[in-house]
Amino acid sequence: MNGPETCLNFSSTSEHATVDRFPWTQGLSWTQSAAVCVHCYWAREAVRGLLAGDFGPLVGAGRALVRVSVDGPIQAELQSGARRRLFRLVAPEPARLEIRVAAAWDPGDQGRPPRLGPQLLGLAELGDLAAELLAGRIPLDALPRAVRLRLHELFPDWDGGGLPEAPAARLECLAALSDRVWSEVTAALERQCSAALASVARSAEAAVLFEAALEPGPDALAFEERLRRKDFRLQAELGGVAGDFLLSRALPGEWKLELHLPLLNRNEWKKLVDGLSTMQVRAAELGRVLVAPAEPSAIAIERWNFQQGALLLGSLLPRTVSTDPSRPTLAFSEQRRLSAAQARHLLPRILRHYGLPDAFPDLSGDIEVNLTLGLRADPQPWLEAPRARSPEYYAAFGEVSRTLQQALRIWLPYFYFADLERFEDVETAIPMLVYQASRPASGKAAADFTYDVMNLDSVHRALRTASAALPEILRSVVPLLEESGREAAAARYARLDFRAVLQFVKDRPRWFQSLLAADAAIIGELIKLAMVTRVLRDEPAEAPRRLYRALEQFTAAQHQRLRRLYGRFSAVPLGSLVLLEASRALAVALGRPDRLQTVLRWRAAGGETAETVDVSRAPESVRRL
Repeated sequence: MNGPETCLNFSSTSEHATVDRFPWTQGLSWTQSAAVCVHCYWAREAVRGLLAGDFGPLVGAGRALVRVSVDGPIQAELQSGARRRLFRLVAPEPARLEIRVAAAWDPGDQGRPPRLGPQLLGLAELGDLAAELLAGRIPLDALPRAVRLRLHELFPDWDGGGLPEAPAARLECLAALSDRVWSEVTAALERQCSAALASVARSAEAAVLFEAALEPGPDALAFEERLRRKDFRLQAELGGVAGDFLLSRALPGEWKLELHLPLLNRNEWKKLVDGLSTMQVRAAELGRVLVAPAEPSAIAIERWNFQQGALLLGSLLPRTVSTDPSRPTLAFSEQRRLSAAQARHLLPRILRHYGLPDAFPDLSGDIEVNLTLGLRADPQPWLEAPRARSPEYYAAFGEVSRTLQQALRIWLPYFYFADLERFEDVETAIPMLVYQASRPASGKAAADFTYDVMNLDSVHRALRTASAALPEILRSVVPLLEESGREAAAARYARLDFRAVLQFVKDRPRWFQSLLAADAAIIGELIKLAMVTRVLRDEPAEAPRRLYRALEQFTAAQHQRLRRLYGRFSAVPLGSLVLLEASRALAVALGRPDRLQTVLRWRAAGGETAETVDVSRAPESVRRL
């Protein structure tokens, strides 16, 4: 780590302890080194109906330099004691700090990691031999049969030895794609670092940013004099003075980042080389770099939902090549532009559910919100799923069912009412509000995991559970509509009585039943997937084909339900959330809980730098600052 650029600390022999405070206007910055390891995750269908891929091999490593700059209200403290003097920089209002992170490959460490050509061809398992292979220094006949078949699919003209000119020319796109990947790796590292530092801004107490103590000397006395004169033009003179940047403790010296390549079906795999040049690359939250084809959003979402399941269960394959214990991150991201009224009245319910602060400053314009949830993919609970009709089965899948029902009651209304026009159609808006207020079914038998939409008594029981929360939900709609300029609609909702609302839904149960039916269908498909996965513990040789079929059936059924959930309303993006929440709940039920990672970034539409990052359950070392 480089020395501090604007700070100094020193000691004195004064007999009486005093504290002098001065405003510090120069900000604070430092640079530290970080080791970066990138692991590749690539599920694919190279052969019809067969799940294959790379699930964690190391594809590159290097050292990066991370520069952190802190601006905002910073106060200098000079503590004079009997035997020493202590200099500190303190943030009295951490929430007002602006923390910026910039990362770049360390030029003193041979620059960026090696080219990704072999990995981008699905040859990660060959390790160092892959570069020799592509250079033509290893005969094709010397390779395993599975690899030869793969290469013949990619390069039909390759007869062994060096590559012919046509395939060699087509491979030039790999170099450009590799460069784009490594550029986004540093961007992903920046996001990780800023998230790790975010808990400082959430602190309600003053945070110590820097401190140092030195023996008495001429430099210390000169610095004290200039500090008292509020002369802070000291950066050039004091750049070599050592101190302790307490914030740096939140940044580990080693980072494991993830490269996620797109799930390709067998037809796309055959055209892989031609498609690589059009791939999009972007840095995402939670240390991930995502590579994906340029395609319509609906197709991209369905590909991503299938890919999440393949990543979760792919490590069950008997041919996994990675020996690294790290697991990929399952992730769900929701990015949306909201009005200030929507941010105040719709978003807080989701944030509270995941333990994030729900208070936004006074806003007058739109706000861009990006919320990411992440969970380390652990297939073991799916392998250990209890057998049907066993006592453990009801407890485990009862937990999964309750967790998912609650998550859907949080997210579906948020998705639906992001379009405020939907409040105008009372026939569909009211059942959604009642669904939001209702409690999940909590039966102890498989038949009671969810409400039975074919049984009116069960539907009425669900309606009765909504009576406690419905009055508050109805009241919250009124200010949302008023602040959005919909006074007439606000007046209609203000006149609603919750008992009349429940009776309205009871008399016209169609839409409410469709939401309860979605609960039952989604949870039923999850249980079917778990039962197939459990069998693979006893029949691992069947894993590649059975996993692919099970995932195909699960995602197809889930998409069909979410695509036609509520009239013309589609909630297909929630597919990855369903798998994430189910994995977390099943792990908790079987005594293998894992930490849910949450990252919230928001930016006021009119502000250039108004951005906040919040991370749940930050390391304790950060909280003690």
